[in-house]
Amino acid sequence: MIDQCYLVSVLDLRDICRELSNPLEGIDYHLSKPSSDGVLIRFNDDPKDVLNLNALCFAFPIITRVPGLALLHKREEAGLMVCLSVYTMTPTQRGFYPDEKGQLLEDHEGDWNRFWQPLAAFLVKEHESL
Repeated sequence: MIDQCYLVSVLDLRDICRELSNPLEGIDYHLSKPSSDGVLIRFNDDPKDVLNLNALCFAFPIITRVPGLALLHKREEAGLMVCLSVYTMTPTQRGFYPDEKGQLLEDHEGDWNRFWQPLAAFLVKEHESL
């Protein structure tokens, strides 16, 4: 089974992250400035974690540049296309979760689900509205 994959410009992804963030609920999707080969998205959904100690961060590749879109929108980020998928992500910061004994453990699948489910739901909704 192949999971969802989305191709989106950095400019649109920046707007999506802003749309998904909700400071009142402590939800923050923060897109960093793109590098030559990708972008980083930091995510935190814990309003008590003001220092982002349990924030998650994933890198996604820029897979192509579309100069025409950049010219049309007069923004370079409009022409940088990012591939969002479980297959293209690279975790750069992971969360830690207490087990029943109080030990802190990593949960890679849990990290991905925390980060991906709201983002994927938004992308599906946007796609269906086209």
